[in-house]
Amino acid sequence: MKVTEALKRKLEALGMKTGATDEECRAFIAEKNITVLEDEKKPENMSRKLEVLEIAQRMGKFNEISKMFKDGKSPEECTDVLLRSAGEAAPTTANIGMSEKEKKEYSFMRALRLKADGKFETENSFEREISEETAKVLRKIPNGFFVPMDMLSNRAASISTSLPTSATGSNLIATDLLSGSFIDILRNELILNKLGVTFLTGLVGNVAIPKQSGGATGYWLAEDGTVTASDLKFKQVTLTPKTVGAFTEVSRQLLLQSSLSVETLIKQDLAACLAQAIEKGALLGTGANNQPTGVINQTDVNAVAMGTNGAVPSWEKMVEMETIVAKKNVYDNGTMAYLVNAATRGVLKATEKFSGTGKEIWQNGGINEYKAFMTNVLPSDGTKGTGTGLSTALFGRWSDLLIALWGGLDINVNPFSSDTSGAVRITALQSCDVSVRYPEAFAKITDLKA
Repeated sequence: MKVTEALKRKLEALGMKTGATDEECRAFIAEKNITVLEDEKKPENMSRKLEVLEIAQRMGKFNEISKMFKDGKSPEECTDVLLRSAGEAAPTTANIGMSEKEKKEYSFMRALRLKADGKFETENSFEREISEETAKVLRKIPNGFFVPMDMLSNRAASISTSLPTSATGSNLIATDLLSGSFIDILRNELILNKLGVTFLTGLVGNVAIPKQSGGATGYWLAEDGTVTASDLKFKQVTLTPKTVGAFTEVSRQLLLQSSLSVETLIKQDLAACLAQAIEKGALLGTGANNQPTGVINQTDVNAVAMGTNGAVPSWEKMVEMETIVAKKNVYDNGTMAYLVNAATRGVLKATEKFSGTGKEIWQNGGINEYKAFMTNVLPSDGTKGTGTGLSTALFGRWSDLLIALWGGLDINVNPFSSDTSGAVRITALQSCDVSVRYPEAFAKITDLKA
């Protein structure tokens, strides 16, 4: 087997040392049991499989994916497995490696108080040390201070609520309390989480996810006929960090509390604000002005039109959304569902499928045996022809919507934003992006009268 420079770079991405000889490359291949090299006659296939293996390496799934390739699974099938597992556990690459003892010692409220008092950068606190370590991993300077992914995505993180017992605050009394992580709170605030979207958390650097864009073609042959060559084709779904921010204001008296309920209250408020911004970007993002490209503005999303000036939703048009997706060979994996706003939901609950049946379009929390959800993020102020106040509705396979979260949470505290009332503004900044693996897995209507 010829060891090219391109192959060496791929192997180095999988952990092989830089500058390895051809013999060392072959030994690494044998040691890692890399079975993708059977496709060396088709370099594009080998390259794509190695890219998938590189992603698997970062996620700690190398052996599982390597075995899948050995069993004849396609890059597409392997990528699906990686995406599903990404929603269950964050890759460790953005963690700073905090021990359970350190997680118990860390106090979010103490960090907020130090920042509000202007002592965070000068006092030698544990929270400052953690922020600096996180900054090294992310290779970024925080606007305020970083909360590492260790604390954000650990479902059973122990939070230390610490009260100073001396003038210097050097003696601390810690009480271990269980608290849901910030990422989990953020997910719970997203209606999209109920729809089954795919979360990618704890990322570092840009992400490129392979997707199959074309397949081999089969032919019926006459005797002694020849097969026309056709190859698999691949594209990439790219995710690049964009910053989303939200803020809340709390009183100084509240900030002085060392209570789990107060800490949870502040986290939930920030998470709710961020969730609303992320949800709006995921659904309506324009792709311009630092926004991601949301589902509605994806190029290949299927469109169903109600009429010249819009029209009241009908059973036929709602089912047409399902049909147009099914015609693109998009099959239900359990995450297909409708999403509408409150105005549309009200009309669907009051409109019969067919006149005189007494059966409304929206029944038992769904439409035509698919689940249906409501969010007022979807617009209700559209125009078309003479129609105004038109609403948007979506149907699709929601696991194909990817929400990516990078690194830690950047927290900034401004104690002077509301100095007359004594309130302190806490701003949370999160690196985030959204993308859609298969835009054709979604259908939209943007001219519903409600």
